[in-house]
Amino acid sequence: MGTRRFIIVVLIAAVSGCDEPTRVDVPNTHPASPDAAAAPTPRPSSVLAIDPALSAPPDQTSGAHASHAGQTVAQPAPAKDSRAPAPAAAYTCPMHPEVTSDQPGRCPKCAMQLTPTSAAKAP
Repeated sequence: MGTRRFIIVVLIAAVSGCDEPTRVDVPNTHPASPDAAAAPTPRPSSVLAIDPALSAPPDQTSGAHASHAGQTVAQPAPAKDSRAPAPAAAYTCPMHPEVTSDQPGRCPKCAMQLTPTSAAKAP
């Protein structure tokens, strides 16, 4: 019985391998044709584009900065006397320690509530 299977397998392989591959002619306008024109380049995606209004530095003239929610956040006014020491900051942003203020408010970078610093908490 093993010899019969071997002969059947050999005959099937011989019959199926005798034919030439089928060639399909496609028109030059079909994308699979090697002579087809190149596809137009798609526009770049704007999904990850950065909004320049959000990345702009705070407006120094008005003392306010527009946050991404469309709200304005008050900034402390710069010291008028450059020789006088800057007042100690009593509030800071938990996520951005470089943002400080002498009054409560919101962070201009992330709009989180400013928290009192340890110096302001001490009696």
